[in-house]
Amino acid sequence: MSNGKVIRKNIEGLSEEELGLLRQAYTTLQQFDPRDGLEDRSYQTIAGYHGVPRGYCHRDRELFLPWHRAYVHFLEQYVLDTYPNDLELKPGIPWWDWTSEVAHQPAASGGGIPNRFRAEDNPPNPLAQFFIDRPSFGMQRNTIRAPGGPNTLPTAAGVAQLLEITDFLEFSLRLEQTPFHDSIHVWVGGHMGVVDWAAYDPIFFSHHCMVDRIWYLWQLRHGAETVPSRLLNRQLLGFDMAVADVLEIGDLGYEYAVNQMVVRNES
Repeated sequence: MSNGKVIRKNIEGLSEEELGLLRQAYTTLQQFDPRDGLEDRSYQTIAGYHGVPRGYCHRDRELFLPWHRAYVHFLEQYVLDTYPNDLELKPGIPWWDWTSEVAHQPAASGGGIPNRFRAEDNPPNPLAQFFIDRPSFGMQRNTIRAPGGPNTLPTAAGVAQLLEITDFLEFSLRLEQTPFHDSIHVWVGGHMGVVDWAAYDPIFFSHHCMVDRIWYLWQLRHGAETVPSRLLNRQLLGFDMAVADVLEIGDLGYEYAVNQMVVRNES
């Protein structure tokens, strides 16, 4: 990875220049063909770590937060490698703040999934969908979404209560389940609602960036060294990392920007 500070921002707070860099990065990774010898950099391959065909996710629920932190970081490294070497501040994977007041507005008023994940542009928006090419698993099509399912979006008040939990494993389990992480997958619907295919939808990584950010905020309050010692040397499947390697986001080379919600009048 080239030099430069990596800042993760709210998707709504990215400048047009930053958004352009991010979209170009996703486009580059999505266009890599695993058969070209660049398998590790192919979005197709990276998405397959979660469900089909690798299935590394959810082998151990106690590792939910560390494993997904490593996973988002893994994709982010390849995103960063597409940026100009002299870029001083590098936009990392952005988070989708599904607790914001804007997110909770009706879709007609710009609520729900941010327009930056939905807008169809020319060239196509790589944050809107991705073509799953897994013929041996019966799947060759663009990802789809069906937002507004039976679950409601989590609230900031709910997250505030979550951050009061002092035990790491209890906090992790509560964050993973309804009404937080799991509810978002169901609410977005389509491929995001199916574990095998969820990571093929580009919004997956920004959803998990938000989850990781909540863990980071919890760590600021309760400390980073709060994971049970018996888990620290556990390996994170698919990555050359153990749990102890992902506890400090500074050691991974990124930080979270101060959350500044940018209200946009976008249809």
